[in-house]
Amino acid sequence: MSEYLYHFTSPNHLPEILNAGYLKLTPSNLIEPKDVTFGKDPETGNVTMVSAMSDSVKPVVWLTTQDTIPSNQASGHGLNGLKTIIRCKIPMKADYLWWHKWSDDNRMKSSWKKRFIRNTSYSTWYICEHRIPLEGIEVIDNTLTGEIYWPAQASTEE
Repeated sequence: MSEYLYHFTSPNHLPEILNAGYLKLTPSNLIEPKDVTFGKDPETGNVTMVSAMSDSVKPVVWLTTQDTIPSNQASGHGLNGLKTIIRCKIPMKADYLWWHKWSDDNRMKSSWKKRFIRNTSYSTWYICEHRIPLEGIEVIDNTLTGEIYWPAQASTEE
């Protein structure tokens, strides 16, 4: 089992996280969105899911065991290139669950799961069913510049 998990997001979402004081819950994708389509990612050529809306069933915080995600592999994590820039390093806890088992335990329809995980790195995915407060995050940094945003005092120590 990993000692740490990581949550990635874009610089646009960082102020919201810091102001709110937590990582918010987002759709778990346990059920198929009504408007799902699949198309080729122009950067990688991989087939990727596109959806403007998704389910509100069991929202989660998405986590991964991978500490870096090259932008050309972002779609394999359900991310775009911008969402690989801000990284939250989070110590592993018992209530952070392996997504593959969790999705089965929550009876994700197998035909939808097969489509959802196509061309992905789903074996690295974990979820948390509750918000993760800033106090539960060891560090938030920028993967391109190395700038540290949390804890706040870390950015002024150098």
